[in-house]
Amino acid sequence: MKDYLNQIKTSNKIKNKSIDEERKYFILDYKRKGNNLVIHYANDADLVIPYTSQNEKNILSEMKNQIIEYGYTEDILEKDAFKLEFFGVLFSIIFLIINIGINAMLPSSILFNILKVIDIVLPILITYYSVKYANISKEYINDIKKHKLFIENELKINEYRKVNDITYEKDLTINDIDKVKLEELKDILINIEQEERKQKRLTLR
Repeated sequence: MKDYLNQIKTSNKIKNKSIDEERKYFILDYKRKGNNLVIHYANDADLVIPYTSQNEKNILSEMKNQIIEYGYTEDILEKDAFKLEFFGVLFSIIFLIINIGINAMLPSSILFNILKVIDIVLPILITYYSVKYANISKEYINDIKKHKLFIENELKINEYRKVNDITYEKDLTINDIDKVKLEELKDILINIEQEERKQKRLTLR
């Protein structure tokens, strides 16, 4: 699970102590080590607790609750990505217009050449960083979507895998979903939907 809270704080330049406080309790993942469970939090702290099936269930439940509780971050990150792409394009157009103006109004000189270079380099840099940071926000958006999709379809997905996945060893949990891409999850759900349609057609005959 990605650290959505920190991404919101970074992308929106928020200096918010409450976000830092919440990150102390935001579980990114956990691992079983011997007879212990090591829980890794968003503030980079680890908590070691004894392994019991109930403790593991509690952690998984909390991780699911996080997705539900912080699902609103998807909207914030989508707005961030849109703003970055929009302003990247806008500034590129503005500098293109300025470039045309420079060519039309200024005679060739050292100043003309300096302005020409600035007008070429700046839009390239702005576009590059706008796309770069928009893509980072999109990665977080896709991660939230993937986790939401899994929570909504966990039973279906694991039932399908038991029957159709030759590599199946155990049920996927919210803690394992980082290993699965959003598109892979969507493909599984498409296959499940197709199977359900087949079954309906067979029962209607």
